[in-house]
Amino acid sequence: MYLTKLLDNIAYSITTIYIVYTMIVQFCLMICCDKAKRSSEKLLITCLNLQEKYPSSSDEYHELSVFADKLSHRKIQFTAANFFEIQRSTLFGVIGNTTTYFIALVQFGNSDRVEKNQTELTTEYLDY
Repeated sequence: MYLTKLLDNIAYSITTIYIVYTMIVQFCLMICCDKAKRSSEKLLITCLNLQEKYPSSSDEYHELSVFADKLSHRKIQFTAANFFEIQRSTLFGVIGNTTTYFIALVQFGNSDRVEKNQTELTTEYLDY
Protein backbone atom coordinates (compact mmCIF):
# COMPACT_ATOMS: atom_id res chain seq x y z
CA MET A 1 0.00 0.00 0.00
CA TYR A 2 2.83 2.37 0.83
CA LEU A 3 4.48 1.55 -2.51
CA THR A 4 1.33 2.40 -4.51
CA LYS A 5 1.01 5.74 -2.72
CA LEU A 6 4.65 6.45 -3.45
CA LEU A 7 4.21 5.56 -7.13
CA ASP A 8 1.06 7.72 -7.33
CA ASN A 9 2.95 10.66 -5.85
CA ILE A 10 5.84 10.15 -8.26
CA ALA A 11 3.49 9.98 -11.25
CA TYR A 12 1.69 13.10 -10.03
CA SER A 13 5.02 14.94 -9.64
CA ILE A 14 6.25 13.91 -13.08
CA THR A 15 2.98 15.04 -14.65
CA THR A 16 3.18 18.39 -12.89
CA ILE A 17 6.81 18.92 -13.93
CA TYR A 18 5.96 18.08 -17.55
CA ILE A 19 3.05 20.52 -17.57
CA VAL A 20 5.18 23.31 -16.11
CA TYR A 21 7.96 22.62 -18.63
CA THR A 22 5.48 22.70 -21.52
CA MET A 23 4.02 25.98 -20.26
CA ILE A 24 7.47 27.58 -20.03
CA VAL A 25 8.25 26.57 -23.62
CA GLN A 26 4.91 27.97 -24.80
CA PHE A 27 5.47 31.24 -22.95
CA CYS A 28 8.90 31.65 -24.53
CA LEU A 29 7.47 30.94 -27.98
CA MET A 30 4.64 33.46 -27.53
CA ILE A 31 7.01 36.14 -26.29
CA CYS A 32 9.35 35.56 -29.26
CA CYS A 33 6.44 35.81 -31.72
CA ASP A 34 5.22 39.01 -30.11
CA LYS A 35 8.74 40.46 -30.06
CA ALA A 36 9.20 39.75 -33.78
CA LYS A 37 5.92 41.48 -34.59
CA ARG A 38 6.81 44.52 -32.49
CA SER A 39 10.27 44.68 -34.07
CA SER A 40 8.76 44.76 -37.55
CA GLU A 41 6.47 47.63 -36.50
CA LYS A 42 9.47 49.53 -35.10
CA LEU A 43 11.37 48.87 -38.33
CA LEU A 44 8.54 50.44 -40.32
CA ILE A 45 8.59 53.54 -38.11
CA THR A 46 12.39 53.76 -38.40
CA CYS A 47 12.16 53.40 -42.17
CA LEU A 48 9.62 56.22 -42.39
CA ASN A 49 11.77 58.44 -40.14
CA LEU A 50 14.84 57.78 -42.30
CA GLN A 51 12.82 58.56 -45.40
CA GLU A 52 12.25 62.10 -44.13
CA LYS A 53 16.02 62.73 -43.96
CA TYR A 54 16.60 62.21 -47.67
CA PRO A 55 15.40 64.36 -50.55
CA SER A 56 12.46 62.88 -52.44
CA SER A 57 14.50 62.62 -55.65
CA SER A 58 17.30 60.47 -54.17
CA ASP A 59 17.77 56.72 -54.63
CA GLU A 60 17.79 56.17 -50.86
CA TYR A 61 14.39 57.81 -50.53
CA HIS A 62 13.01 55.60 -53.29
CA GLU A 63 14.45 52.39 -51.76
CA LEU A 64 13.13 53.32 -48.31
CA SER A 65 9.74 54.08 -49.83
CA VAL A 66 9.57 50.68 -51.55
CA PHE A 67 10.72 48.95 -48.36
CA ALA A 68 8.17 50.83 -46.24
CA ASP A 69 5.40 49.87 -48.68
CA LYS A 70 6.39 46.20 -48.44
CA LEU A 71 6.55 46.38 -44.66
CA SER A 72 3.17 48.04 -44.36
CA HIS A 73 1.41 45.63 -46.74
CA ARG A 74 3.02 42.44 -45.47
CA LYS A 75 2.73 42.69 -41.72
CA ILE A 76 4.26 39.93 -39.67
CA GLN A 77 1.60 37.87 -37.96
CA PHE A 78 1.98 34.55 -36.16
CA THR A 79 -1.17 32.48 -35.92
CA ALA A 80 -2.16 29.07 -34.62
CA ALA A 81 -3.49 27.46 -37.82
CA ASN A 82 -5.17 30.80 -38.64
CA PHE A 83 -7.53 30.39 -35.67
CA PHE A 84 -6.05 33.16 -33.54
CA GLU A 85 -3.04 35.42 -33.48
CA ILE A 86 -0.20 34.54 -31.13
CA GLN A 87 0.74 37.59 -29.07
CA ARG A 88 1.35 38.57 -25.47
CA SER A 89 -2.33 38.78 -24.65
CA THR A 90 -2.62 35.09 -25.55
CA LEU A 91 -0.53 34.40 -22.45
CA PHE A 92 -3.39 35.42 -20.17
CA GLY A 93 -5.73 32.91 -21.78
CA VAL A 94 -3.17 30.15 -21.45
CA ILE A 95 -2.49 31.06 -17.81
CA GLY A 96 -6.23 31.03 -17.06
CA ASN A 97 -6.74 27.64 -18.69
CA THR A 98 -3.72 26.17 -16.92
CA THR A 99 -4.88 27.46 -13.56
CA THR A 100 -8.30 25.92 -14.11
CA TYR A 101 -6.68 22.62 -15.09
CA PHE A 102 -4.49 22.58 -11.96
CA ILE A 103 -7.47 23.34 -9.72
CA ALA A 104 -9.45 20.48 -11.28
CA LEU A 105 -6.43 18.18 -11.00
CA VAL A 106 -5.99 18.93 -7.32
CA GLN A 107 -9.69 18.51 -6.61
CA PHE A 108 -9.90 15.16 -8.39
CA GLY A 109 -6.70 14.02 -6.66
CA ASN A 110 -8.17 14.92 -3.28
CA SER A 111 -11.52 13.28 -4.04
CA ASP A 112 -9.74 10.01 -4.94
CA ARG A 113 -7.85 10.10 -1.64
CA VAL A 114 -11.04 10.80 0.31
CA GLU A 115 -12.81 7.88 -1.40
CA LYS A 116 -9.88 5.56 -0.66
CA ASN A 117 -9.83 6.64 2.99
CA GLN A 118 -13.59 6.14 3.31
CA THR A 119 -13.31 2.70 1.72
CA GLU A 120 -10.48 1.76 4.09
CA LEU A 121 -12.44 3.00 7.12
CA THR A 122 -15.53 1.10 6.01
CA THR A 123 -13.62 -2.16 5.54
CA GLU A 124 -11.89 -1.71 8.93
CA TYR A 125 -15.24 -1.07 10.60
CA LEU A 126 -16.79 -4.13 8.96
CA ASP A 127 -13.84 -6.30 10.02
CA TYR A 128 -14.57 -5.60 13.69
